[in-house]
Amino acid sequence: MLKLQIRNKNKNLAKNCSLCNKKIMLTIPSSWSNSMENQLPSDQIELLASALHSTPTRAVRFNQRKLSQLHLSSQQVGLSLSDPVLWCANASYLAQKQSVASNPYFFGGAFYVQEPSSMLLHSAFNQLNLEVNSGLKALDLCAAPGGKSTLLLDFLGESDLLVANDINRLRADTLTENISRWGMANVVTTSNQPQDFASLQGYFDCVLVDAPCSGEGLWRKTPQSVDEWSVDNVTYCALRQKDIVRDVLPALKSGGYFIYSTCTYNSAENEDIVNWLTSEGGLETVDLTFPTQWGLTKSNNGGFHCYPHKVRGEGFFFCVLKKPQSDESIETQNASNNEEKSAQTKLSSAIIPHYKQKNIRHKKTAFQALRGKGFTPQFSLQKLKQQPSFLKQWFDRSDFVWRQFRDELVVIPSHLIQEFEYLSETLKAIKLGLRVGKLSRKGSEWILQPHIDLARFSSSLNSTIPQISLNYEEAQVFITTQKLVSQPSTNQSGWHLITYKGLGLGWQKIAKV
Repeated sequence: MLKLQIRNKNKNLAKNCSLCNKKIMLTIPSSWSNSMENQLPSDQIELLASALHSTPTRAVRFNQRKLSQLHLSSQQVGLSLSDPVLWCANASYLAQKQSVASNPYFFGGAFYVQEPSSMLLHSAFNQLNLEVNSGLKALDLCAAPGGKSTLLLDFLGESDLLVANDINRLRADTLTENISRWGMANVVTTSNQPQDFASLQGYFDCVLVDAPCSGEGLWRKTPQSVDEWSVDNVTYCALRQKDIVRDVLPALKSGGYFIYSTCTYNSAENEDIVNWLTSEGGLETVDLTFPTQWGLTKSNNGGFHCYPHKVRGEGFFFCVLKKPQSDESIETQNASNNEEKSAQTKLSSAIIPHYKQKNIRHKKTAFQALRGKGFTPQFSLQKLKQQPSFLKQWFDRSDFVWRQFRDELVVIPSHLIQEFEYLSETLKAIKLGLRVGKLSRKGSEWILQPHIDLARFSSSLNSTIPQISLNYEEAQVFITTQKLVSQPSTNQSGWHLITYKGLGLGWQKIAKV
């Protein structure tokens, strides 16, 4: 019997939150405790329920590339930190709830706020047989808002490629913004449905699916989400997860790694999906090991639970699987489609998998030539009026190739240009490579405005670029308004890079006085 931790849905349990000084109203349905009985003993369910009424944990992961370039430490980024996150290098817990929206270090991409349990993927990646900087191709399928994508970028090398996708365009835009802050050029962000990736047969060395789920791991952070939980919703989520996994699995190459994760606890969305992947999908689980003191609970099929009463986090499940060298598993999973689809139709007609509710047709946009002419740096130099002179340095670099994508000029790492061209023609891309500037017309002339991505680029920009360094308060105003507090003391006109402690925040055009 559970005493006070779990009550019927018509009763509430409140607990004061020391971080926000607000009363948390948390209602846990008794049916949830019943659903957990097949995976935890009753005393452990009590401990888990009690933990769900405690304050949520928050952590940040630091962009070590930027900190190293700027000779900064994690203690210098304007945050109140406590202990390091044991399983992820360059990550620490926050000592208290803190707003980071106007923090210049966050805006400039020096750190990212992330749920600490999900950072365990950092340790998992390090145990896989993946040769970094060898042209690896990774896909983060359900990537928004971008925590796991930026974690993947920390693991991958500059010679590798990441495709970060989210089906919802608004969420995909947020994903693009957060990845842009991280300052890497070897990324493509897309907004595709999972089945769109099936045409990329055997393309990726690693596919990460952080599947949409019933969200039991969100209860501490957003107590109102408890009201959305039900046994029927869990069943629906499990069917949706199978749909997503089935659709994307052909894109994984033979011998490639498939990482499945959720932010929920129940076995229907976790162990059962892994069992389905091994029995029907033909995948094999990968044996991973973690220190006992981290508190992970290993399931009987190779997955790992991160329960918040054992692991200092909000709740997480993950399992790493490997696709056999043959492609027979693809035929096996296709043969099971009819059976799974039949089961799905038994649900209410109002219950449709989220990613298939709105089949928004995003127009595919491949790389384009500039005004119908072959685009060359020389053409740009001749035609672009008021072109920032510092961009000329990019024209002579052999490690990047120029392209136009919609109304933007982008540079692509030279060794990845064929991959980027292929992906731009195959997927509904939002961002490719490094956005250098935005093109616009003024009469018969072209104008190029430097893009904020260029300001955030992690590789050191040429020191000859005119810069304006702001203090903390001035930087906060600039982040909010994109305006300077006062006229800068500079005798140069034209575009200036706006920085705080060396971090690029954007651009400002200074007129002659």
